[in-house]
Amino acid sequence: KRRAVVIDCEMAEAADGSDELISLCAIDFLTGETLVNNLVVPSRPIKDWRTDIHGIEVSKLYEAIMNQRALSGWIGARQELWKHIDDITIVIGQSICYDFEALRLVHTRVVDSAMLATEAVFYNRAAKKKPGRRWGLQELCKTFLGIEIRAEGGTHDNLEDVLAAREVVLQVLLKPARFQCWADKARKDF
Repeated sequence: KRRAVVIDCEMAEAADGSDELISLCAIDFLTGETLVNNLVVPSRPIKDWRTDIHGIEVSKLYEAIMNQRALSGWIGARQELWKHIDDITIVIGQSICYDFEALRLVHTRVVDSAMLATEAVFYNRAAKKKPGRRWGLQELCKTFLGIEIRAEGGTHDNLEDVLAAREVVLQVLLKPARFQCWADKARKDF
């Protein structure tokens, strides 16, 4: 099993209004190797595919099904992920709680790049409270890393998003002073 894995999921809106998993991507945090990058057959009827957000069209899913590259529901996606992780693997992502919800997964060793940013900017150790502001991955990449993702208003791409979240966490670990400078500026700008 891998020591650390970065994940990202894309969801559609199910008929009952809740999120339904339709795509899973996972990479090895240390090497950047792609472990999983598959579409997922929804477990429930879909009301809104949200193609405008992630670019995944029903025709792409049908093609993946025909070529036997689609995972079978959230259960199949979670089983595929468990081939690469275990209970001691560190799972990394951006606002990862939503990915865990889609996968119906509970995990205790987690690094969330959105929470790293929020805590660096706002955590008040004396008051022990944190505001709800979170930086989206696109904004975090632009303001902290100085890189553009989803160029020209493009849709989310799982692989681009996991690589971007990986880069954010790597830079936080490798250049903590730079991250603190970013956090100080973000606090002043808020």
